Amino acid sequence: TIVIRSRAMQRLSNLVAENGQRYYLLTKQDDRDAHDIKLVFTDGCEVWDKTVTKDELKKWAKEASMDLSHYMEETLKALTRLDSSRTDFQYEVKIEGSRLQLIWKKVVSTDNIKVWNSMEYGI
Repeated sequence: TIVIRSRAMQRLSNLVAENGQRYYLLTKQDDRDAHDIKLVFTDGCEVWDKTVTKDELKKWAKEASMDLSHYMEETLKALTRLDSSRTDFQYEVKIEGSRLQLIWKKVVSTDNIKVWNSMEYGI
């Protein structure tokens, strides 16, 4: 008997950008290094990958005036769509050459949209 255990949270999400373009995002977070988030993003033709470090997350949390744990929780909701029945996010993708910028917005109400963060990827 072979037992395979994953020490990582993994989630493949289907994201539809504001322009209607469909993308796929694999989000991985290892139990041993819970603050680093590994991302693989594709449009079906091109692939971008990035490891978001704890230092980057701390910086972005500070810019958003949030504590790190709450910021991580909101970021993972946006990237994994795990709570999509109760929380709605909008996505924008900008591609320039080999660089990709993913921008997500949490919809708070019909009249109020707050930008939480954006990430840049390079291949």
